[in-house]
Amino acid sequence: MMLPIVRQQMIVVRGRTEQERTALARALAGRLTGPTASLSFEAMRDAWLRDPGRDAGDEQALLYRLLKLLAVSFLKDGYSVVLDAPYPPGEAAELRDLLRLARTFRGVRPASVRLGDAAPDAVEDDIVVRGTDGDVEALAREVFARIDAQ
Repeated sequence: MMLPIVRQQMIVVRGRTEQERTALARALAGRLTGPTASLSFEAMRDAWLRDPGRDAGDEQALLYRLLKLLAVSFLKDGYSVVLDAPYPPGEAAELRDLLRLARTFRGVRPASVRLGDAAPDAVEDDIVVRGTDGDVEALAREVFARIDAQ
């Protein structure tokens, strides 16, 4: 009897508003099988920065690097990872590096999902979706169908 191969996934949800990203990230994480880590840039920012409301460029850049380390650590331990983070154009290199690192793990399928229009900071194989229109579950199904088609 052959057992199905369970693949880990690393999905980065970025763009648009925090509300839409978080709703989609939660829906995607809820559909994954096996252990899954959900990481949120805003939750980490609010918990770790002294004054998350001010423009703290260096501290926010550090948060992106910490998210990358956390995501890779979870992947190493056999978790799938869903990362909810805006990744503005100045952090596109961090995102590319994270996706490249995730590809080095055997059986890990990384994907970047961008809510909104394609942008100049697009990464390789970006999955661009327009928005939730109130039906987050339908959007999650669309995202997984597009991941499977890659």
